[in-house]
Amino acid sequence: MVLTSKHAVVGDEDHRPRGTITIRFGDGMNYDFTSTHHPNMIPTDIYMTDVIDQVDPCRHPLYGHKGRKRVYIGWHHKKQGWHTLEGYIAVKWVAAWKDIPTQKQDILRLKRERDNYDRLKCLQGRVIPWLLDYITGVFEDVTVACMILERCGSELPRDLALRKERKREITEQFHASGWLHGSIGISDENFTAIDRQDGDPPNTTRLVSLALARRIDGDDTSRDEELSRASQ
Repeated sequence: MVLTSKHAVVGDEDHRPRGTITIRFGDGMNYDFTSTHHPNMIPTDIYMTDVIDQVDPCRHPLYGHKGRKRVYIGWHHKKQGWHTLEGYIAVKWVAAWKDIPTQKQDILRLKRERDNYDRLKCLQGRVIPWLLDYITGVFEDVTVACMILERCGSELPRDLALRKERKREITEQFHASGWLHGSIGISDENFTAIDRQDGDPPNTTRLVSLALARRIDGDDTSRDEELSRASQ
């Protein structure tokens, strides 16, 4: 996908190490992360867009209790010679203070979700979003991990019958791969949609939040229960 590159850039004056992704919030709030999926890629910038509350101490991405776990929309930018690669992405951000065990568990939960995305590569871009990278950084006493994902922020169909149909269809495809989602409720919080582009399948709905996903075990009745909830 767009964030990957293993080729040197002639004339590149960027002195950051390869595999560096810098997340820029503005106002000097810049954080250097290390890519775990693409350690040899050229340095990349992600600009967080429309973070109107970043000056609120409670929503500071490192120190604010309301900013510690969020999904941001960002714009990535990477130079390649005279050209650039750029576009919108989603950044699932989790920050943890080193002395707070419950926050460390949040990092482990994000890692489990990353692992599930890796196991479900065959569904990426069709049933679940593309996973572009998993990045980590340590800033004084705070560890941050982020999943970089395909941007999925569009609304589900307004027509209720069509919305139920799309949710059920995408859940059936997920189950057909031999997996349960694990946290589908009667709300729409685990479903989102992409902005449809030419060539995309008609159903742009995607399943997200895969930390509790697991393989279907034999005659597990949870599949029918999950499908029923997805249809509501």
